[in-house]
Amino acid sequence: MKLLFTFIITICFCVSANSQKTMPDTSSNCSKIITMLSYYWKLDSLANNGFRLYAYKNILHCKVDKVARAFLFDKLGKPNKTWKTNKGVDYVYYYYDSKAMPKEFGSPLDCGYISFRFDKYEKYLLSIDEGNIDY
Repeated sequence: MKLLFTFIITICFCVSANSQKTMPDTSSNCSKIITMLSYYWKLDSLANNGFRLYAYKNILHCKVDKVARAFLFDKLGKPNKTWKTNKGVDYVYYYYDSKAMPKEFGSPLDCGYISFRFDKYEKYLLSIDEGNIDY
């Protein structure tokens, strides 16, 4: 009888016990970020007015979801370069280009880019990387 009573009390306690509440996922998906930034990203196609330099970190740190090539081209425009590697195809967008800046700006000759990697045969985004090209 004591065993049954203890078991019932334990079950009641476990059911009514409070635990950590699940938090909603607040990280943004890449498709939402790209859609949000697309208009001004296209306006800064030469990577010289500063919007891409400000916004590329949002794209770089977003959670990769199902972003198709057609969606990427539609929202961000034509890429500056396309690189075919043994890992897939990289579509490169410049976020800073010192050649496009005015001469009186006086910056070092370099070019910052963000690349979107797709597998050769898959249609969705694999990863997003950043890099630097020295002229």
